[in-house]
Amino acid sequence: MSKHKLYFDEDVDPLISKILRERGYDVTSATEVRMKTLSDYEQIEFAISEGRTILTHNIKHFVGLSKEYAATGKTHFGIIVSNQLPLKELLKRLLKLLNNCNPENLHNNLHWLHDYK
Repeated sequence: MSKHKLYFDEDVDPLISKILRERGYDVTSATEVRMKTLSDYEQIEFAISEGRTILTHNIKHFVGLSKEYAATGKTHFGIIVSNQLPLKELLKRLLKLLNNCNPENLHNNLHWLHDYK
């Protein structure tokens, strides 16, 4: 069973959550916890409150949040950003990242799924 705890923003296909849960990952999403309309800042703060790494397709805003958190010394449990990809490709890259990084390696870091082809 994985120690990774993940939170997916509203733009991530809910099927990814289901597939990962079937593989033993602790995953929830903005859709499942009824947080779809909240701001990006509120999304990352929710992920932090739950001890979760956030996955988003909102690259521009979350790269900015990552820089802001680093500059102000605020901590988070990791931000994973990705372009919109076909489901199988997104899943493949995400699993590669999760299998190569322990949860502590994600903390306070921004990870790009395009690095995990």
